[in-house]
Amino acid sequence: MQLQKNTEEHDEFEAVAPLPPIATPNVIDRAGDKWFLTEILRKENIPHPATVLLRPVQFKHGDHLAGLSYPVLVKPRDRFAGPA
Repeated sequence: MQLQKNTEEHDEFEAVAPLPPIATPNVIDRAGDKWFLTEILRKENIPHPATVLLRPVQFKHGDHLAGLSYPVLVKPRDRFAGPA
């Protein structure tokens, strides 16, 4: 059950057990995009692992892979590991 803000039930519950701030669904979705999150970390100068965005066509040429050093972790851009 989700309590609507500024209702009697919400205020009553929050008086007993304050709720932490919760990100909106849009913010959660955006944070699930690993490349988008990396761009934010880079822009804000927050330390993060080196990250490269590779598109399927780039795998054919191998140019972008030559610059990587081991260990390398490969994972899909979105948090759900690709289409269902």
